[in-house]
Amino acid sequence: CDTDTWLKRARPRRRRPVFPRPPPDKAMADDDQPKKRTFRKYSYRGVDLDKLLDMSNQDLMELFRARQRRKFSRGIKRKPIALLKKLRKAKRET
Repeated sequence: CDTDTWLKRARPRRRRPVFPRPPPDKAMADDDQPKKRTFRKYSYRGVDLDKLLDMSNQDLMELFRARQRRKFSRGIKRKPIALLKKLRKAKRET
């Protein structure tokens, strides 16, 4: 009982500071066109997505870590193979 009250006194609860939000910009509200979305450029270990899709499975394995290389060398299941095929096909069409 005595330790509970000591703990409450030792660590007072802190409140987060509240920062006022800036007023909405009227210039932005006047625009009828929606803001264009910028997409993040995807890369894996410094290799862009386009190059990744062009790579063969053997080249991809060289990028992977040991666990993924082991799984690939033992044979990957249907779903990951289907995903790779789907990605490669979508890239060819665009």
